[in-house]
Amino acid sequence: MSKGEEYAGSRLDFRTIKACVDGKSRELGIEPSRAFIACYLGAKFHLEDNDALNCIVDGQLDCGIDAVYIDSDSADGPTVTLLQSKYHTTEGKYDRAFDGAAIDKMQFAIKQIILSVPKSSEHMNDDLKRVIAEIRILKNPKYKIVFISNTYPPTVQQRNKFADFLEQENHGQDYLRSEFEHLSEIADLLAPVQQSNIEDELRLSGDYMHADDVDGQVLIGRISGDNLARLVDRQGKDLFERNIRGYLSSDNVVNKAIMETATGNRAKQFFLMNNGITIVCDSMSYTPVDTDPLVQVKNMQIVNGGQTTNALYEAYKANKLSSDVSLLVKIIKADNLDFLGKITESTNSQSTVTPRDLHSNDRIQKRIEAALLSKNYYYEARKDKYKYEEGVTAGQRIDALQAAQAYYAGVMHKPADAKNRRRDLFRGCYDDIFNDRLDIDSFLDSYLLWKDICKRSRSYKDDFSFVTYSTYHTLAVLKACGSTHADESDQLDSDLKFVLETIATVVEEEQKKLGDEYSHRALFINPRTYERIIKAVKEKKPDLLFQA
Repeated sequence: MSKGEEYAGSRLDFRTIKACVDGKSRELGIEPSRAFIACYLGAKFHLEDNDALNCIVDGQLDCGIDAVYIDSDSADGPTVTLLQSKYHTTEGKYDRAFDGAAIDKMQFAIKQIILSVPKSSEHMNDDLKRVIAEIRILKNPKYKIVFISNTYPPTVQQRNKFADFLEQENHGQDYLRSEFEHLSEIADLLAPVQQSNIEDELRLSGDYMHADDVDGQVLIGRISGDNLARLVDRQGKDLFERNIRGYLSSDNVVNKAIMETATGNRAKQFFLMNNGITIVCDSMSYTPVDTDPLVQVKNMQIVNGGQTTNALYEAYKANKLSSDVSLLVKIIKADNLDFLGKITESTNSQSTVTPRDLHSNDRIQKRIEAALLSKNYYYEARKDKYKYEEGVTAGQRIDALQAAQAYYAGVMHKPADAKNRRRDLFRGCYDDIFNDRLDIDSFLDSYLLWKDICKRSRSYKDDFSFVTYSTYHTLAVLKACGSTHADESDQLDSDLKFVLETIATVVEEEQKKLGDEYSHRALFINPRTYERIIKAVKEKKPDLLFQA
């Protein structure tokens, strides 16, 4: 691929996506078009299948909107992602441009449904009505309109036309944004990334410094932005496997600023304005010349500076990267794995790293991982740590955030906070959960029972429309009643149905009270809802023994 050229995708990318979609379609028993959306939502936003399916509004009277994902806990305030999807099952259509008519339909939906209150909802299906009601209760939400397909992207003219529409509707603000993800991007998103032992070379610019330490060696110098971008072009995402922070995209405020500096008239100042990058490796070698050494690096990883590196690469692909850009580079040969972990943590101690990331090397996280490993489970304090580990199945992997949510709901009886304040679980609530009193068996059982509830609840969706909103409340009630993941399947089904029927009485009571203003989302983010459900359970079964 030449500099500045946009790669649209290949037949292999089409087949890669199809394999993922076919598997999800079989697993969930849904048509491929909906499975494609579920795959995307799961990978992009790290959603469980139930939550992903709950976002889908595709069908008759969907008004051109196929899915809606609401992130009310975003650091930038409530964010609503509106998704328009096109999925083709015929391989010969992979190189077709995205349907421009679909973009026009989305444009109409934004203007008539999202940015204004429609006079009637008769032209909307029930799922769309539900999510529109949820959006209405948000305070000053921002919107991201995303178009996805397993074909080529829309034409430049179509994208520019939509950009003009958004600019007009934004009225100088930035609450409407768009994103286009198609064949190559989605194949990258869904396909496993094979871990690689990367060997490459870096040409440093000017003077440099070399030092030996008891734990390794370090080379400090300057690298041109163009040189770094070409390294990414050669090696791709494998360079960032050890980086605890994923790329936040060019929409991120920090990355916008990086790109503006790298492409503007302040490019020469980039070296002074940027913190640079850190590379760790197994070995490095170079001829000790006075200036501009060519460094051979084996098993290299960029552990800090991923945002900078990717932003420069985007500018490079767009043929906008200034030749004046250079930045600081530290190349560290780390002989000790503990030392490597400390490098990764300390160089990433910035505000944009998630609290979960920074806690991933805590002593208690390591203790939990070891305890669960003895039970043949792989605990992922760092997200997706074992995703591509050979021999590790999906059922053996335990995501730290999901496990914390289940524990907070099931053991600490705070289901509303578990779902809607999940970022706090690794911030203000961290010590409440992760302390020496944590019982590993309860921690594991809460997680496994919650997963089981999510799976079993799918069969109740037609009877209880709230079921995907209430999984943490269901878990909390079941645990309060003494249920465990190890219970007999028939008994668990009976207990689950009883709890859902009880929750339904609370839902019906709230619907009668609020009428058209009622929404499932609002009910289950209210901390008092759990108390109401427990009260209803006790009224139905006064002799039931509740757990502390």
